[in-house]
Amino acid sequence: MPGLPPANTIQGLPDEEKCKVIDTLFEHSPVLHSITLPILSHHTFQSYPALIAYIGRHLASMQTDRQVDKLDAILGAHPRLGEKREKVSELSRREQANLNSPSPNEQQEQQTGAAEAENAAQNPTSHRHRGSGNLDGIASELQRWNELYEARFPGLRYVTFVNSRPREVIIQDMINRIHRGDIDRERSEAISAICLIAVDRAGKLDG
Repeated sequence: MPGLPPANTIQGLPDEEKCKVIDTLFEHSPVLHSITLPILSHHTFQSYPALIAYIGRHLASMQTDRQVDKLDAILGAHPRLGEKREKVSELSRREQANLNSPSPNEQQEQQTGAAEAENAAQNPTSHRHRGSGNLDGIASELQRWNELYEARFPGLRYVTFVNSRPREVIIQDMINRIHRGDIDRERSEAISAICLIAVDRAGKLDG
C-alpha cells in the first residue's frame, strides 16, 4: 500500500496529489476536497496530527455555520460497519476486520456445529439443528443496527474509531447513541472519530 508524503511537502503538491492524501486519511469525499484544497494550498503543516487537527476544527465550525448538509456528506463518506468488501477501501477493511469475524463464543459454536454435522452424517437420527453464527449472520446484525441508527439520525452514518474493539462493544455504543438521540453530539463524535482514524492511518503510512 502506498505511503504518505511528508506532511510539510503537501502544500507544494498538485491538487490531484493533495486529494489523494485527503482520501487516504478521511475517505473519498468531493465535498471534503473543496474544503481542504484551499487549506492545504495556503498552509504548511509540520506533521500529520497538526494537519488533521486543523481540518477537524474546521469541520467542527461547520456545525454552527449552517453547513451541516456539507458536513453530513463528509461524515457519510466513511463506510458503514460491515459494508460489503467491494464498497470499502483497503484501509477501512483492515480497520473493521475484527467486526466481520466470529467472536470466540461464535467460533466455539461453529466448531460444535461442525462436529454435530459430522456426527449427523454418520447417525442421522442424532442430528440437532444449531444456529450457525456465520459471517452472513454477522453482516445482517451490523446491517440492522446501521439501519436503525440512520433512521434515528437521517443524513448521518454511524462512525467510530474501532481500534480493535470487539463487535459487541461497538454495537452497544451504537445502541447507546441511538437512545441518546442527540444529533449535534453525533456530529461532534463523528468528527472526532474520523480524525482519530486519520491520525491512526497517518501513523501507519507516513514516510
